[in-house]
Amino acid sequence: ATAGKLVENDVAKALANRIIRAAANDENFKVYVVLPLVPAFPGEIDEAGDAQLTRIQMYWQYQTICRGENSMFKMIQEAMSEDIDISKYISFFGLRQHGILNGTPVSEQIYVHSKLMIVDDRQVIIGSANINDRSLLGTRDSEIC
Repeated sequence: ATAGKLVENDVAKALANRIIRAAANDENFKVYVVLPLVPAFPGEIDEAGDAQLTRIQMYWQYQTICRGENSMFKMIQEAMSEDIDISKYISFFGLRQHGILNGTPVSEQIYVHSKLMIVDDRQVIIGSANINDRSLLGTRDSEIC
């Protein structure tokens, strides 16, 4: 399910299929995904108003990754005949910085915007595109391959 029209790019499906293949062949394969802890929209996450955009974005991210009926995790689990530890093949991270300010511990999110993908140690993509149709259908964002 999507918030609007059907998603045309197949990035999540391609990742899931590659993980399924790696698990079936007992290959050493790993995907590391680094995302902002919270998307960059105005307002605090627990506020009304503008923060709804943040919560909506996070909802759809979770639906795509692990909670949705058509999520990557669901696709992997359904394809495997036995339970596999998905974290052996894919991990998700958010970055934070920590410090002391006026004697008080503080922590701030490091907002990750750049994108880098290394595929099977043979291909590299660096760019600004997000994993969405706006960025990946070839009419808007640019990449270096």
